[in-house]
Amino acid sequence: MALTDYVQPSLTADVAVFALSAADAGETMAKTAVATVPAEASAGAPGENTRIDKRTVPPSMKVLLIRRGHEPSKGWWALPGGFVNRGEMIAEAAARELMEETGLSGLRLTQLLTFSEPDRDPRGWVVTTLHLATVPVSALATGGIVARPGDDAADARWFEITVTPCATPAATPTGEEEADIYHLELLHTTPNADDTIQLSATVAYFGTGVEPHVLSYEGIAFDHAKMLVYASLAIGQTSGQR
Repeated sequence: MALTDYVQPSLTADVAVFALSAADAGETMAKTAVATVPAEASAGAPGENTRIDKRTVPPSMKVLLIRRGHEPSKGWWALPGGFVNRGEMIAEAAARELMEETGLSGLRLTQLLTFSEPDRDPRGWVVTTLHLATVPVSALATGGIVARPGDDAADARWFEITVTPCATPAATPTGEEEADIYHLELLHTTPNADDTIQLSATVAYFGTGVEPHVLSYEGIAFDHAKMLVYASLAIGQTSGQR
């Protein structure tokens, strides 16, 4: 059959940039993508359906989000990212979108996982690959790392991120197995506390072969809540926070 006989999705790239302590950042990026992606995902199975063991997320961690300037989800907060251009590698698209929307460039990006749930984007069938980057949290205070919104981003800010495993598991829709439930909290504050932004979500991972679910969310665009949880747990797996 010809390639044109197949329905093809659009392709995007998203980037989770975390600000960590120097020790956590160095150890995390010293590990390879293989250490953060389950074997099922690297073998070609749908990675977003793979259970992630409960891990401790490094304390005082921050993540960079942009406020969307256009529909869909205008005014909501999301990871930097966008569509892959014709003839462009997905890693190149991730770096380009990060630079266009936040002004950050030259960061080492590691591919974490591909998200391919058919209805994850209201514009149509869009498959995205999540990338991870880390910077020293001290660079935010010294001005060594400054995020400036651009292109489709109306704003760009650093949020404190907390991912907490819930004590009570939940059943899958079929009731055949239990899910690992995580509560996500994001907080941005200014020194005078006059510009506080709070975002939250609850995310369930049901194990291999079953789609994960965002059970509830507030102010987070698309399915980026489950990307944030996945990336945070990947940080926990590689930073020694076990």
